[in-house]
Amino acid sequence: MVVYLGMRVVRVVQDVPDTAGFYPPPDRTISEEKERELVQEGILPPATPPPAPAPYLFGQYGALENENMFYMHATSGGRQTEEGVEDWGVVLLRVSEPMPDRRRAQLRYGNNVTEWHDEGKAFGEFRLESIDMEEQTATIYSTEYNQSRTFSVQ
Repeated sequence: MVVYLGMRVVRVVQDVPDTAGFYPPPDRTISEEKERELVQEGILPPATPPPAPAPYLFGQYGALENENMFYMHATSGGRQTEEGVEDWGVVLLRVSEPMPDRRRAQLRYGNNVTEWHDEGKAFGEFRLESIDMEEQTATIYSTEYNQSRTFSVQ
């Protein structure tokens, strides 16, 4: 900094002309023809970006919440009963209301897994939608079959 100030003082005192001239910045405009060539070669991006891709709509993945996603089912479809309706392998054992506005159902499903589930919660590939305490029934939605079915206490 001292050297710079010294040089400025010498220039003022000795009246030395400033030799550093002003050079304007280069013109950076490109002709339209050259710009099209650069866009086609991929050097410049296009003036308008391409439209955004359509949003991906997610499917029913409620079964992955409580189950290992790498588990593979032994059968691809449900078992058929005598009426010709697919058997989901779910049995409603009991329904209860331990507290007001909290209904629970004891279900047996899969490999004889017996558990209590709250109304509206998912388990395996199913979701317990509603429980009717008067009729002792529960409505269960299956993500595999994409439908709901009502089960009664057995």
